[in-house]
Amino acid sequence: MATTTREQLEGQIDRYLEALSARDPSQLSLTPACHFTENGDELALGQRLWLSATAREPGGQYFADPEAGQVAFFGAVAESDKKALVCMRLKVEDGQIAEIETTRVPQGGFMFEPESVCSARPAFVASLA
Repeated sequence: MATTTREQLEGQIDRYLEALSARDPSQLSLTPACHFTENGDELALGQRLWLSATAREPGGQYFADPEAGQVAFFGAVAESDKKALVCMRLKVEDGQIAEIETTRVPQGGFMFEPESVCSARPAFVASLA
């Protein structure tokens, strides 16, 4: 399995959010057995948030683990006239997405704080090495 860089992993999140905003999962490079969940439910890619998202909101935070080939993202998307917070994790294998795990918190829902989630926090990007 080829090593994936932090930048490549973050790029996978960006492409995923672009495809989500376009409501077009065919824009993604997926493994044949790609596994997708939203709020703990196993679904076919293209359901739920894919039917309502219209744009990525500015900001967001990336958490990449190149050694594991995984990247997480906390941010927000627009859904018609409302917003939703999204927390997602992608597992990337040889440049293709193998797993997609998404948690969606709708506007007005418990823990809906886009200012907190979308704002950069220095401690999250500080190098530990």
